[in-house]
Amino acid sequence: MPIIKPAIALSLFLATLSANAATAKEDIALIKQLAIQPIALVDGNLCHIRGAVWLDKPLADVEVEILDGSRTWKTKTNANGIYSASIPFEGNDKALLERPTSLSIPGNASEVNILKPTFLCSKSTTTNIMAKPKGAN
Repeated sequence: MPIIKPAIALSLFLATLSANAATAKEDIALIKQLAIQPIALVDGNLCHIRGAVWLDKPLADVEVEILDGSRTWKTKTNANGIYSASIPFEGNDKALLERPTSLSIPGNASEVNILKPTFLCSKSTTTNIMAKPKGAN
């Protein structure tokens, strides 16, 4: 019977490792999705934006500009390559452009595809996303 306790401990350890690996894969998938298409939600008079910078991996400490055509807001990515910003929402829908500005590209890279997504900050988009499904109380 002395083997049972170590076997149980080992199986719990392996299960924990497996769960952590699954969580890491989900996190990577979320970061990639945010790099392709940032999220913008309107709350009152603010548009809250969340996006990411990805170049073969998430990039930390990259300065990102959010542009609306006439104004620019700056933010930086965190250790996971994710950034967030809150900008004024004056009641009109606005198309925004994300542009990484402090991205270091290796000198031997002959061709690099950097995503610069355009996304919409819109009250109607937020309302549709947050609406309850039909039949919900």
